[in-house]
Amino acid sequence: MQKKSLLFLFVTLMLWACKPVQYPAITESPTEDYRYHEFVWHELGTANMTRASQFYSDLFGWEISEVSRADRDYRIITNNGKPIGGIIRIANGQKNQWVGVLSVEDATAKMNDATTNGANALVGTTSIPGRGTMAIMKDGQGAVYGIMHSQSGDPPRSRNENEWLWMELWSDNVDESVQHYQHTFGYEITEREDDGKPYWVMTTDDVPAMGVTKNPAENMTTQWIPYIKVSDPAAMAGRVRALGGDVILQPRDDIRNGTVAVVTDQDGAIFCLQKWDQ
Repeated sequence: MQKKSLLFLFVTLMLWACKPVQYPAITESPTEDYRYHEFVWHELGTANMTRASQFYSDLFGWEISEVSRADRDYRIITNNGKPIGGIIRIANGQKNQWVGVLSVEDATAKMNDATTNGANALVGTTSIPGRGTMAIMKDGQGAVYGIMHSQSGDPPRSRNENEWLWMELWSDNVDESVQHYQHTFGYEITEREDDGKPYWVMTTDDVPAMGVTKNPAENMTTQWIPYIKVSDPAAMAGRVRALGGDVILQPRDDIRNGTVAVVTDQDGAIFCLQKWDQ
């Protein structure tokens, strides 16, 4: 089921290039600055765009709108007027999922590097009008991620409330995962302990870019999990449930000092809510 849903998502991405639509840039205004090898964008694949839009709008206060009447299969997400992501329609009955997108200098070259290091290109390099050049990859463990060279530059790094805080790979084979991303993107790897368990941080240009941990979920394959910054994860988890989502993990003192909740939307897309004061 996951394979079919992802295929539909990626066919939708490929069709972008064929539609008479200028898609919004990933920045409010051109920055001419790039954060290569960091996650700079996120896309949600969902079969019910109206329900998903209402859920995330009610939960985070995000503004979600259609890009154009010529494309009703894609919506843009903004937070206080700043673009932070998109929503793409997938087939009914298929699995919803957030897909993070990494900034790269050359999408074709990086796609080739990734395939050399064990990934598959689910969608080869595609030019998205108004946005840039993009490809969709699946690493050797099955985790899906995007790569993009944005024509407007990348958004500046921020830690605003109700925006992306972190990306974490829940991996069934940590060694293979770390090797793939290190060899493809040149990350420096630091191993540490997190709540008494091994945790790997990938760094680019002295900036922590993402984390890797042993997959804690029994019924989920290797997958990238987005974290969203909130001031009160327990209260937000309660709101997720009230809006029809599910709470997988309530904040607990023995897990990151009670600062994290793991939740899903109404259709199963998983994400984490974290309080972060640093």
